[in-house]
Amino acid sequence: MEDTPSDSFRKLQEFLEQMIRESMEQGNFMAQPMGFTIVIRGGGPFPAGQFGPAPENGDSLEPLIEVHEGDGDEVLVLAELPGVSEDQVRFDLEEGALRIAASDGARSFMGRAELPPVDPDSLRASCRNGVLQVRFRRIPEPTG
Repeated sequence: MEDTPSDSFRKLQEFLEQMIRESMEQGNFMAQPMGFTIVIRGGGPFPAGQFGPAPENGDSLEPLIEVHEGDGDEVLVLAELPGVSEDQVRFDLEEGALRIAASDGARSFMGRAELPPVDPDSLRASCRNGVLQVRFRRIPEPTG
């Protein structure tokens, strides 16, 4: 009798659950945040930076941050800040970078995102369900 695709996925899921269970029993399993940051700028390469595991000494976590530049004049910065509300977020713009700091009392987050030239007075921010959205109006780069 031949396995169906759903049978194969069910077997794979059972196998993965067994591996995780055994690893946890042996003390080899540690949950750690993993991710990457991608900055998309026109058609150039994607400078990506990884961050490591959660700090064990109470230092701040580095949030996942994405910078999106559309065809229009808007720049959108997204940051994942689980458990954080809008009033717990602080940020400032200096030297072409947006610095983000947030704390929910139990966790602290600190991150930085490189930005294209933007108008600092156009900053609009909101934080909903642990996702910070910061919008800027892009300043056109001089042609010449």
